[in-house]
Amino acid sequence: MRGLKTFTSSPTAAIQECVKYHKLSHCLDAIGLTKSSYRRWASEIGLCNKIKSPCERRKPSQLTEDEVSIMKKFVTGKKFAHISIASLHWLAQRTGELFCSQETWYKYVKVFEWKRPWKKEKKEIKKLGIRAKSPNEIWHIDVTEVSIAPKIKFYIQAIIDNFSRYVLAWRVTSDITAQGTVETLKLAHQKSSELLNTELSTEVMMDPGKENNNGKVIQFITSNNLRRTLAQVDVHYSNSMVEGLFHALKNRFLYHQKVKSAEDLLRKANFYFEQHNNVVPLAVHSGGKPIEVYKSTWNDSEKANLQENKKLAILARKNKNRQPPCESCPV
Repeated sequence: MRGLKTFTSSPTAAIQECVKYHKLSHCLDAIGLTKSSYRRWASEIGLCNKIKSPCERRKPSQLTEDEVSIMKKFVTGKKFAHISIASLHWLAQRTGELFCSQETWYKYVKVFEWKRPWKKEKKEIKKLGIRAKSPNEIWHIDVTEVSIAPKIKFYIQAIIDNFSRYVLAWRVTSDITAQGTVETLKLAHQKSSELLNTELSTEVMMDPGKENNNGKVIQFITSNNLRRTLAQVDVHYSNSMVEGLFHALKNRFLYHQKVKSAEDLLRKANFYFEQHNNVVPLAVHSGGKPIEVYKSTWNDSEKANLQENKKLAILARKNKNRQPPCESCPV
């Protein structure tokens, strides 16, 4: 038959050429190929010859064209540049825009070679650090330096709850002092009382720097029913949780912003931490936001509701993909 000369190098292309002159069943019979095998070959994700986008007809369960566009918006949009793929996967579900597995996100990012608005970071082997079993069991406090111009730098000090990943307090300062640490601890104490209104008995993990290892800090901690733990001194664990928070803040957000002053830096820090606390779902919480986990409002009922919405989205996707194909579809 005409069109089968290139079969060995491009099977599906050869069959599609043959179909121009003969029925699909005749083409497949001529080479001894079953229709199911041909459909399996054609089920690989590729670009439709007509619309130059993923074919909607090849697998009922694969993402629709609209869903792929939504995923691309999340992955490549500058608005979401500070959010990881794992969290984008949950954010899309929480907003009701896209329901699919985390593996599907990574697969489509790879297949379509979508680029994040920032340079991809080199993956490092992660070691499991200390983990709390409830909110306010362990806090982490640390400070990071931010340079906005040659010889002009400021510091961001923050406290994060180990269990929920909720950032209880943060401050932007021009220097590092013991009084500054006390002020940050006061803010965290006030925020905790405001949100939970429970008596604290919290272990505060900090580095043995001059801003932490001093009389003022020790006095405040002991007088407020807190316990100080020096990372890699009193325990072998590091203060990596808050360090990871600062790493994400800088690499996913601040390094891609123009910071003009201390006030501008504070505004940007406010935006990032508010997003982190109240908007961005975390993979470690199976889609829960830090504020929900901290206040114990992210429960089995919420998780079940999210899973039910996911099932409905999958069913709707299959129904749409089972609709009659377009004229250019070879399947």
